Amino acid sequence: SLFRYVKTSSLFSYAESSHHFDTPNKLTIQLRRTSSPFRYSKRAHHLDTPNKLTIQIRRTSSPFRYAEQAHHSDTPNELTIQIRETSSPFSYAEQAHHSDTPNELTIQIRRTSSPFRYSKRAHHSDTRDKFTIQLRRTSSPFRYSKRAHHSDTPNKLTIRLRQTSSPFRYARQVHHSATPNKFTIEILQTSSPFRYAEQVHHSVMANKLTIQLRQKSSPFNYAKQVHHSATPNKFTIQLRRCMPPFSYARQVDHSATPNKFTIQLRQTSSPFSYA
Repeated sequence: SLFRYVKTSSLFSYAESSHHFDTPNKLTIQLRRTSSPFRYSKRAHHLDTPNKLTIQIRRTSSPFRYAEQAHHSDTPNELTIQIRETSSPFSYAEQAHHSDTPNELTIQIRRTSSPFRYSKRAHHSDTRDKFTIQLRRTSSPFRYSKRAHHSDTPNKLTIRLRQTSSPFRYARQVHHSATPNKFTIEILQTSSPFRYAEQVHHSVMANKLTIQLRQKSSPFNYAKQVHHSATPNKFTIQLRRCMPPFSYARQVDHSATPNKFTIQLRQTSSPFSYA
């Protein structure tokens, strides 16, 4: 048989499909699930034209359902995946397709109870290491989308979505150029009366930074602190809140260390000004 179905004693169950042709086309698919409501069917049909595969995955009695289709034609590394969802709070699919390693595919599907939902699509064509990331959220105080494109370098990607009860919410993107294609995205949000967007772009020139801060309501002031150390692409931002009736002083100190500045906001109930 062309297929092997293996089941472990843990909560995970997966099916492995491996087929070797005279033309090196090694395909591996792993499907994993965390809870019992999943059930799936895998159908693969190999025609005289090698490497033609169709996968359908469906789930019933669940807040969401999705379908995945993978088709390998005569032109290697031609892939299409469709993911659909009905009412799940969080669902995403990860696809990793390696082109130079002929037809090696891995698909992972996971779900949590977080209010975030996002989809990550990674497609590696004949041009190596081309991928696109889209993050979207509905029914929340803010929406955002981030795209990262790495070319000419291997693909190492990490995405983390987190939520906290802090009165601040921000999106932080860190891209480390020295370590090839290693970046981290952290997103935190609450019901704070002000919001801001933080954009960090590291070009070929090191330490190129752009930050935009915005707030809804006027009664709040904020402090922005950005620190560029000797280690490239390292920054920190702190936001603080003060009462509206008071004025504030702003201090900017440019030291010998390049790209180091500090902004401080202070308040007082005295009618006298201060420096």
